[in-house]
Amino acid sequence: YTITSSFTSASGNSTNGAIIYANDPATPGYKAAPDTTGGMPCIASQVGGVPFNNSVYLVLKGLWAVGGTGSNGALIATTGTNVSTTIGCVIDQNNKPFALSDGNGAIGSIGCEVFSSTGGTGGFAAARISTLGGYIIGCNFHDTNGPGIQANGGGTPFLIANNIVAKCAGYGIKIQNNNGNGSFFMNVNNNTVDGNTGNGIEINDQSLSLAGLCLFNNIISNHTGGATFGLTVDAGTAAQNDSVK
Repeated sequence: YTITSSFTSASGNSTNGAIIYANDPATPGYKAAPDTTGGMPCIASQVGGVPFNNSVYLVLKGLWAVGGTGSNGALIATTGTNVSTTIGCVIDQNNKPFALSDGNGAIGSIGCEVFSSTGGTGGFAAARISTLGGYIIGCNFHDTNGPGIQANGGGTPFLIANNIVAKCAGYGIKIQNNNGNGSFFMNVNNNTVDGNTGNGIEINDQSLSLAGLCLFNNIISNHTGGATFGLTVDAGTAAQNDSVK
């Protein structure tokens, strides 16, 4: 299915629950090239934006999405305080920005795979948790055309756990509070962050980001590029940055 503009689904609600878009379990699973024996249907976004845009109480399960010409994202952009969730989706950025959430909303992702089959360095994170919170759990971000995960603080809790973030064209995970929204709390636990071209885990600012961060039990390895660190804080006094040590 090729879209020509963003699709804003009807939203679910807290009374009736989420609206669910799911792959038919009777169809074959995703099969990567060069396998030509078939697989689940593909949603290819084209000029106009992401396939699913600005809906809340939405669940996407087992979908395969590919970024297309002029796309601003390969699958979903969210807005509002209620998390929309992607579960078990396969997302090929196709050298386009933002596979998951380029909106100012909350997002949840569980067990998804995100990569870019065409390479490139788009400069946008494959997934962004914005100011309204959310979670990314058990996902595999690899060979993306930009950084892996960007998380913006904003007064609500975040969870980034049990993910693989490897060989991304930029930082692996970046934690920042760039909206002036006050304190927040973020757990970044049990992730493997390996071989990205930028810093492994980058903390934007000591005064706004480091104090609200619980960074525990992660593997950070093979960040060997020039001026690249496994773990770093961009701004703050030397004494305060000792907290990283």
